[in-house]
Amino acid sequence: LKIFTFIITSYFAYSFETAYAAVSFTCEYTHMAVLKDNYRKFSAHGMRIEKNQKKLVLRFLIDKKAYLIGNNGTEVVKFSSSKSGLITLIETTPTGNKTITSIDLLQKTSVHSRHILMPGTLLPSQYYGTCTYKR
Repeated sequence: LKIFTFIITSYFAYSFETAYAAVSFTCEYTHMAVLKDNYRKFSAHGMRIEKNQKKLVLRFLIDKKAYLIGNNGTEVVKFSSSKSGLITLIETTPTGNKTITSIDLLQKTSVHSRHILMPGTLLPSQYYGTCTYKR
């Protein structure tokens, strides 16, 4: 099974970088990391994981370019993949904030991070979930 998974992962990584076969991803995030106190007190031990009140769902399409498909339209995002099966998508908002989504094709898991700067305050958030994909 591990050899089969490696072959499939290698195929996806190869095809993303060379053939650009269209692939769509639907990622559902059920848990998130939150600060224990408030957003101004960062520390290594100040985080906890909790279940989302409402599931976050993100959709991506990769076809020569990568796109984040949202309720308000579609945005082109930066995209990279590795031979180990990691896909990373980076969105830069009009205000310069970043969202970074990493997808592990082997485990079908994903992490979505938002790095938002509001006047004088950094509002980070990180979500954990799973992704399905189809060609």
